[in-house]
Amino acid sequence: RVSPGPRQTLEVTIPQGYDLCLRVWEDHRSQTWRGRFYYNPDLYMKQTTQEMLDSLRVIASSVVQGPQVNLSALQCMSPESLDMMKKWNETREDSFPQDIRLLHHLFEHSVAKTPNHVALIYQDTALTYLQLEERANALAHRLL
Repeated sequence: RVSPGPRQTLEVTIPQGYDLCLRVWEDHRSQTWRGRFYYNPDLYMKQTTQEMLDSLRVIASSVVQGPQVNLSALQCMSPESLDMMKKWNETREDSFPQDIRLLHHLFEHSVAKTPNHVALIYQDTALTYLQLEERANALAHRLL
């Protein structure tokens, strides 16, 4: 709600039932858009919401620079985030055997290649590939 007067104020009420809320309004005096972003800190970390806002800024900037551009062509990641994602996805071609197409075959390959390497960590428990395969097989036999 915007109250009239020489100095406009904005009262924001976060709608019930929403864990994220973005309020945007036009500031006629400065001829800019302003906004506030609210989130439930029990569900979202500050860093996550900051990344969301950074993406929103990139999208808004793309729209302003090319308002006729199709949505599918809009940038939605900052150059820094895009670089980081590219680095995470850089894998050597020899990382995965080319003849393996199914996930469980890749796991079996890892068991054969590195049976004593840690495959899974949950809380205080670590399992090697071999231990995890043994447990998975025991579970599969129980289910059959």
